[in-house]
Amino acid sequence: IILTSDGRVNNAMLSPSFRKEKIYEVELNKEINDMQVKQLSSGVYITTTLQRDKKNKEVTAMTLPCKVKRLSGINNDRKLEFTLIEGRNRQIRKMVESIGFNVINLHRVSFGGIKLRGSGLGEGDWVELDEDEMGIIQKSIDISDKKR
Repeated sequence: IILTSDGRVNNAMLSPSFRKEKIYEVELNKEINDMQVKQLSSGVYITTTLQRDKKNKEVTAMTLPCKVKRLSGINNDRKLEFTLIEGRNRQIRKMVESIGFNVINLHRVSFGGIKLRGSGLGEGDWVELDEDEMGIIQKSIDISDKKR
């Protein structure tokens, strides 16, 4: 979570038009083969609920291509890293379910180039962004301002 009172940060980091990368580590319920990994990275059909004007509408559409790679280590035949540029509701869970798998564990590790530092932080703890992370946000704001 990034806390800010600057609305430009929200727009620059969250607007879908800027296609910020979100990286997740995912553990599946069973082994996945290379063909299935390729299928996920190419895009699969999922159903999501769009909420507009206080009305819900279910839409089935292909996900955008994304990067999916195996993670090294124990049970690496079940652990993947997903890099998405879109952010549909429960997207990764729905993607893997579409090819017969379930998510056991899912953890976002990076958002828009900022690595999440959740390790070692307890409930209610926080850290300030470092100089490099502030630079990423400033660059995003500058790009956002130019597109207006």
